Amino acid sequence: MISSAAASPNFEGRAGDDVANTISHSLSQVYNHATALDLPSLCIVPDQQCWILFIDALVLQYGGNLIDGISLATLAALVDTTIPSLHVNEGEDGEPVEIEVSDDPSDCHPLDLTGIPVTVTLTKVSSSCVVDASVKEEMCADASLVVGVNRKGRVCSMQKTGSGSLPVDLLTDMVETAKTLGCKLISSVEAVAHQSHKGSPDSGDGFLVS
Repeated sequence: MISSAAASPNFEGRAGDDVANTISHSLSQVYNHATALDLPSLCIVPDQQCWILFIDALVLQYGGNLIDGISLATLAALVDTTIPSLHVNEGEDGEPVEIEVSDDPSDCHPLDLTGIPVTVTLTKVSSSCVVDASVKEEMCADASLVVGVNRKGRVCSMQKTGSGSLPVDLLTDMVETAKTLGCKLISSVEAVAHQSHKGSPDSGDGFLVS
């Protein structure tokens, strides 16, 4: 992740690197588990070759709730990602394996995102919690809870930030709210992607362009 100083004065110099490292670490905890992605589907040659996915995020504007914005952008990018079809020629007598990539741009398949989560951050201000907090609301926060939720409403991760405490009853409400909103967010992103691809299947552009 790269945070542009144009997005916020808080991202200037070393501070921008610190924010980027914190967000990257938080998102790694959300996605770094066996059910987030179908890892076997990324295997090309067992124990030798596989597809590796990289997500690069550039923050150009900041209005609060940075981690959820990047999480949704990550989901959108993965929904729009396709893997080219391959033909693997097994080597004989110790010869290396040859991998041929299809020349047809349409000969590809989407990622299996059945278990992919998004984050929902709930911020405790006084005795209440706020979803999608603004910069000013974040400055007033006692603590925040970042919840990773997949399409089935299953909690994949939880991270607390801030020095304030979270009462048990409020914590329970925050988690339930995150589960409900997480499912809706995933459905909304995928619905937009599906409608965009259906309307212009040969455009060659990702749905975020529109």
